[in-house]
Amino acid sequence: MGMNGHSRDAEGSLEKALLQSTTTHDDDTSTNHHTGREASKNTGKHSTMTEAMQLETKKHLYYLPLYKAALEGDWITAFNFFKEDPNSIYADVTERPMTALHVAIGTGMSLEFVQKLVGLMSDESLQMKDKFWNTPLHSAAAVGNLEAARVLVQNNSRLPQLANYFHETPLHTAAKFAHKDTIWYLLLKTSHEDPSPFTDQRGAKLLNLLLVADFYDIALYLLKRFPELATEKDSNNDTALGILARKPHAFLSGSELGCFQRLLYHCRFSNPSHPSTIWLQMCLPAYTKCIYHIIIFISLILLVFSGICLNENSFTQSAEPKFPEGKQLANLLKSRMFGYFHHVYDTKLMHMQTREIAKILCNNTVNSNKLDAEQMLGAPMHTAATMGIHELVEDIIKAYPFSVWFRSGEEMRNVFHQAVLNRKENVFNLLYHMSLQKHFITETKDAYGNNILHLAGLLGPTDQISGPALQMQRELQWFEEVEKHVKPSFKQELNTKKTKAKEDKNSKNVPGEVFANNNEGEKENSKGKTPKEVFSENHKDLVEKGGQWMKDTATSCTVVAALVVGAVFSGASSPPGGIDSNGIPVFINHPAFMIYEASDALAMFASATSVLMFLGILTNRYAEKDFLRALPMRLCIGLVSLFFAILFMLAAFGSSLYLILVHRVKWVAAPIVLLACIPITLFGLLQFPLLVEVAWSTFGPSRFGPKGKKIIC
Repeated sequence: MGMNGHSRDAEGSLEKALLQSTTTHDDDTSTNHHTGREASKNTGKHSTMTEAMQLETKKHLYYLPLYKAALEGDWITAFNFFKEDPNSIYADVTERPMTALHVAIGTGMSLEFVQKLVGLMSDESLQMKDKFWNTPLHSAAAVGNLEAARVLVQNNSRLPQLANYFHETPLHTAAKFAHKDTIWYLLLKTSHEDPSPFTDQRGAKLLNLLLVADFYDIALYLLKRFPELATEKDSNNDTALGILARKPHAFLSGSELGCFQRLLYHCRFSNPSHPSTIWLQMCLPAYTKCIYHIIIFISLILLVFSGICLNENSFTQSAEPKFPEGKQLANLLKSRMFGYFHHVYDTKLMHMQTREIAKILCNNTVNSNKLDAEQMLGAPMHTAATMGIHELVEDIIKAYPFSVWFRSGEEMRNVFHQAVLNRKENVFNLLYHMSLQKHFITETKDAYGNNILHLAGLLGPTDQISGPALQMQRELQWFEEVEKHVKPSFKQELNTKKTKAKEDKNSKNVPGEVFANNNEGEKENSKGKTPKEVFSENHKDLVEKGGQWMKDTATSCTVVAALVVGAVFSGASSPPGGIDSNGIPVFINHPAFMIYEASDALAMFASATSVLMFLGILTNRYAEKDFLRALPMRLCIGLVSLFFAILFMLAAFGSSLYLILVHRVKWVAAPIVLLACIPITLFGLLQFPLLVEVAWSTFGPSRFGPKGKKIIC
């Protein structure tokens, strides 16, 4: 610390010298240009500010070579500067202000420079702080300079405990900027001593920063060490459960995995204690087809050779974190040869960790002696329901079954109201796993007198499905499904605004209670309407857009189908090679001719079917109910027929071309087949996704229904 005092003295003498020279220069200038004038007070203040700015500029110019040396890791230049001015080791070389040590650490590359510079400094001087009270270890944590952090901690073990102006330790800084390796290191080096960064508001902030950065393994480790963080709030009044409720990608329900990735995801593997042996155990669902087993077997072989071992308990086996260092980390990265499979591995591991965190948070919150159930659990549960995170909603209901009666906002809507409004079928399906309470929870109304069927009649989010026709179909499916869960009187009930005043805030937890709201509700419920009327009024525009989309699609496809009809009809009347004097085709005995005739006939029938289906769409009345099955079914049949019409038309054309050229070019069949595959492939790539989406939405399994036989409350 004495050296810091010398530094300040040296800087003071330097500033005085610079100030004296600046003042002399300014006095000369003032004498030459302002002779005979009296300076006002404002002019004096401006002159003082100018002098200070010039002083700062000259000071920074003086330290500019040292700054560049620290930036480039040039130790020779820096050491020569330190020999001429020993106090410059502690001087601020930037406007931030930052010392040469801060600059070298910030580059993340000059480890040797940092080591030699730290060697010139005392251990106590490493605790020097900038204007925000950040130590050099804060800088190392901000840029993720792990090696520099090790050097600093080895020389001063007190550094991890020091907080800046914002009450953040270097561990908080590393978590804020998402440097995982540095977080693990500082987590092991930071002590749980007063004032501890792992308790109260600072501990909650650390846990929330880890969750925001998607470091769920570290958050799980921290939460197991300090379970009391489950109920703590950070400076923004956020809890860990509230942060988790806003991260749908951290759960399976919000992840975007392809079909093959989901197949791998649902495989479960376990590994024995011996690292060189991997026992593969498949937990297959109800599918028993041979192709499924073959795909699983190939996937397992690839997983073995890629070094992957998915173990559902692997993330909880070790009590202490294992920090990969040096060559171990390099070998670990090299062993990950198949990134595709490791993406599935990392995704599943993340989901298992978040589920474990969610259960700990819910159970610890319920068991806490400062439980305010609605405040601690209500908001996160409704946020999760809005986001569609059914796993988190389920965990909260299991931990505290009475949470199903919590209302949110001025609208006073429960979790299933939110699920219906936002069209989250996974959350709504939790009704199937409830006991007698599901009959009462569906009877509740919001503050505007809407029952759950009224809410199903409102227009849902339009960004979940491609195409207004499919969106309308989804809306009808939702309305019909909710209609199954309400009593018959709700189907004709009016949503007139209730006039009963809210007398007791705590009474909103009572099942089936209906509440009034402020005048904002009058605008939404000026007229009493039945759920069906609400549905028709809110989906009027969607019906028009869906009908227009269907017409445009049918018109385009009808033109293509009509062209195919004309082409194959003319081909049937004029076969390749012509006909003889008896009216018999010349190539009638050639095998390729039968392929030609059969393909031409099938193309004719398929294209005619396609035209009729698309004409049926064009002449439809476009009522609401038609979007549920009639229109999508015709569209599916029309697209399938058009696909086969084009396929058979190309087969007929290819066989005709083969009959004409085979006598001169024996190998003509191969290029004909290859060229014919191009338009078929293009048609499949362009139209097949639409066909699959429409067919799956119309004929596929229902999105609603129980997922297992468990009962949650």
